[in-house]
Amino acid sequence: MLRIDHIVPAKEDALYKGLYIVIIHLFRIPPHLFLAFNGKLFSITISGPKPNEPIEGIIRASSQKFFPILFCKIKENNIAEEYILKSLEKAVEKHQKVSLAGATCLSPLKSFFEEVYSLNMKNVNFIFDFIPLLESEKLIEAYYSIGFSDTSLTINSYGQNEIDQEILRALSFQ
Repeated sequence: MLRIDHIVPAKEDALYKGLYIVIIHLFRIPPHLFLAFNGKLFSITISGPKPNEPIEGIIRASSQKFFPILFCKIKENNIAEEYILKSLEKAVEKHQKVSLAGATCLSPLKSFFEEVYSLNMKNVNFIFDFIPLLESEKLIEAYYSIGFSDTSLTINSYGQNEIDQEILRALSFQ
């Protein structure tokens, strides 16, 4: 289980500048993860890589379909924007797509933070491993929300079996 406190409502225009971990389907097991940088989303899905997708799409979908989004603002530590962008593209291309016994939506995030922040991701398998590591390294500046007003959030624990079940469910709709 992962508890996140001190969440404040997002000012939408602020989401177009900086680096964020974006978490959707917060109350579904498992949630879905993206990286966002300067208004562009980077992720992988069962249908393939999604680099440089406009953030407007997910914000609009959230308001139309009433699903909440959590944005975790990441400290950039004076890292060149070009390097961040290239590393995001590389991480998404490396993993290509979500698959059974393969990559998950967490995979490109782990690759990115290994490369750019030199973090050891060996023992990180789920979001409830990942966020506490970033917090312990003091890389999370703040948490912002769209679609919910609570100041704290709990994401329930899950295992590889639940991830595999969600992948199978998603594949059945293709």
